[in-house]
Amino acid sequence: GNNAAVPFGFGFKKNLNDKFDLGIEYKNNFVRSDMVDGMDIAHFANRYANDQYHSLNFKASIKFGDKAQTAHMDWLNPLETIYEDIDSLYSVTARLQGDSDKDGVADIFDQEADTDCDKVYGNGKAIDSDGDGINDCKDLEQFSTSKEVDENGVAIDSDGDGVPDSLDEEPNSPAGEIVNARGVAAKNGACCDCDNVILPSVIFENGSARISPSSYGILYSIAEKMKSCPGLALNATGYTTSKAGEQIANKRSTAIVDYLEANYGIERGRINTIYSTSKGVEYSSRRIDLGQVEN
Repeated sequence: GNNAAVPFGFGFKKNLNDKFDLGIEYKNNFVRSDMVDGMDIAHFANRYANDQYHSLNFKASIKFGDKAQTAHMDWLNPLETIYEDIDSLYSVTARLQGDSDKDGVADIFDQEADTDCDKVYGNGKAIDSDGDGINDCKDLEQFSTSKEVDENGVAIDSDGDGVPDSLDEEPNSPAGEIVNARGVAAKNGACCDCDNVILPSVIFENGSARISPSSYGILYSIAEKMKSCPGLALNATGYTTSKAGEQIANKRSTAIVDYLEANYGIERGRINTIYSTSKGVEYSSRRIDLGQVEN
């Protein structure tokens, strides 16, 4: 008939390295029968006794398969795998929420996670509009046409004639030399008409009182005319539609006076800075008109 067996045992296993294990195991099986060995000891010994049998096993394990898996499956705790997956999710979530450099781009998408600029592209890289190697947040001339710039992004002008080296055909002009838009020395002759003078306007960027390189040629022609006509006095007129605009208009006019004095030696007293809130405002409030003072 059938008889129940009760196994009992214990064992030890030693992990030698990433590939090999050694182990020993002892097992004892209790059986509810005395006939496992074919002998009924209880019958001839006049006593009752069930059989049991033992085994002692020595084991060696060799790991096969993926070399990237450094531990045997026997040594892996399933909970550890779950914990690692949770940690990975936490890490990804933190990167989605985190913005180390505070540029508005999450760290997981940020290709420049330590930029100190707040003007960046969607991938977190600092914007350099003119491609001169100076990021816009530090570039004082964000739309410079020259690639030869200083640490502030300003086009280099070695001889200080107002024409950047990249456009200057005479980059070593003497100090104070009047040059044309190409940086070539210009010879001033006697002015043919100092009574009916018409001069071009100077245009500024919105909200800025800084003279752009595109206006250098205009200011050169104004300086040339004033040197040719020593008695010529001008009004620098700015236009505004608000009280706050009066300040920026005054700053722009003053910037022109400063530039002409610093670069061409034009006396400040020859230029009056004024502003208008009516006539001419409808055309552009970004311009400064330079007109002859009527005697």
